[in-house]
Amino acid sequence: MRILALDPGTVRLGVAVSLGDPPVATTRPGLAAQPFGEAIASLMALVREEGIARVVVGRPLRLDGTSGVAERRALRWVRALREAGVEVVSWDERLTTVEATRSLQAQGVRARQQRDKVDSVAACLLLQSYLRSLEVG
Repeated sequence: MRILALDPGTVRLGVAVSLGDPPVATTRPGLAAQPFGEAIASLMALVREEGIARVVVGRPLRLDGTSGVAERRALRWVRALREAGVEVVSWDERLTTVEATRSLQAQGVRARQQRDKVDSVAACLLLQSYLRSLEVG
């Protein structure tokens, strides 16, 4: 089963897709998050092109586990994807962007270049976490 992870931001959507058996998370180029209708259309085109069976949407909870504005924005993506007939799972994404930024810095990627990559790397980390949970379950 092919799975896509979505790290929803206000400017960009980080995207990662599972490949292989056992599945491994791989990054895809991010998508523009606005305007919302166009972003959903682009995302649905990617779902069809990649043969995606499930989308894992990052749930940006606060460190104490409570929800805030960012999570409410993420739930908008969940609702829109479900309305489009996609199977959706919400998944805790706390600190994935921080970890993605550190990883890119460790690889020597400059700050200006990180902006285009960090969201998809965060989506990749999100997807890896989700895939690991499937191995345990």
